[in-house]
Amino acid sequence: ALPICEEAMARRKREEAEILRRQQELEEEQRRRAEEKATRDKEKEKLGQEETRRREEQLKKEEEERKVQQEKEEEERKAKQRSVPKVKKHGLAKQWEEKFGAK
Repeated sequence: ALPICEEAMARRKREEAEILRRQQELEEEQRRRAEEKATRDKEKEKLGQEETRRREEQLKKEEEERKVQQEKEEEERKAKQRSVPKVKKHGLAKQWEEKFGAK
């Protein structure tokens, strides 16, 4: 009866050791996955920050271009207001100018 009991105890010890080994492997795998996820999250965050920075730069550039365009249009509008429109001459004024020249 003694050898059977010792064999059962040895088998139980081996099973417990196997269970412990599997548990450690699972814990190691979970730790590794968590580290990989943390690394991926950091990379995503970094890419997100770069993308945000690029978008902000693009918006700033577009705003600058709009501002320059508005200033240009404002200058053109002011220039048109300052310029005296040419009056088309008709009838007697036109004949007078043709005959004697412009005033």
